[in-house]
Amino acid sequence: MLQMKLEWFTKDQSFPFFIQYGTHKDDEMFEHTHEDFTELVIVLSGKAINVVNGKDYPVKKGDVFVIKDEICHGYKSAQNFKICNIMFNDKIYENFTFDLKTIPGYNSLFLVEPQVLYSEVFKSSLVLNDKDFDEISKHLDYLMTEYYKKNPGYKALIIGRMLELFTLLSRLYDKTSEKNSDTTILGDSLAYITTHLDEDITINNLAENIGLSERHYRRMFLKYFNVSPIKYINSLRIQKASDLLQKSDMSVTDIALNCGFNDANYFSTKFKKETGQTPHDYRNLTGNHI
Repeated sequence: MLQMKLEWFTKDQSFPFFIQYGTHKDDEMFEHTHEDFTELVIVLSGKAINVVNGKDYPVKKGDVFVIKDEICHGYKSAQNFKICNIMFNDKIYENFTFDLKTIPGYNSLFLVEPQVLYSEVFKSSLVLNDKDFDEISKHLDYLMTEYYKKNPGYKALIIGRMLELFTLLSRLYDKTSEKNSDTTILGDSLAYITTHLDEDITINNLAENIGLSERHYRRMFLKYFNVSPIKYINSLRIQKASDLLQKSDMSVTDIALNCGFNDANYFSTKFKKETGQTPHDYRNLTGNHI
């Protein structure tokens, strides 16, 4: 199985982003996985069969879906099939990850749906209507123009427009998707976790918030993310703490409280276990000496 790398499409390692319009022929079936990038796909015209993990699923104009690494996919039986591929490494917008994760639709489209592919079937839950399709198409044209003309400041413009595109798609997902699917339920829950990291979050609280039993919630979370909810929460708290240590002048104690750790010593222990460094050492090594 061919494993694609982002460097096949762009040599600029400092800007892990690539966009293209692609067409697929009737007899084409090119199955592959991704090694180091995520792919956002918007179907611009026609229809085809998306082969995902060896199974066939129809896609058509207006479908939007995300493919992450280790998912094997390709296309066949294409008819006037044209798509926009946006390939990127998540680190390109890591400064805005927490803000995006407050949108349930972002979690559903970019985090949960790709995980569903591991255990179930492919399903494009976001389908653009004509009005939304026209709006999104304008954003894609803008990104294409900036990327290939490469005028001064194009990287800043691309990141800004990419974030705008992700936000618009996430909001559309919230407006149009099925409300009681596992994908939307977990998307809502992940958004709740992100916006309440500084609070005491319990599994019972998370389950009640989306109308599930604690047992069902634990089982569903583990099924799709292969980690427990508590481990996911702690990982997110450490990520947030790392970001604050790099970019803020908050004290370690204040950062601990802001990330949901009531005891600074406990926070330091957990942080060192996850990163291999104390919070103070991490701050020094990442350049923030405030």
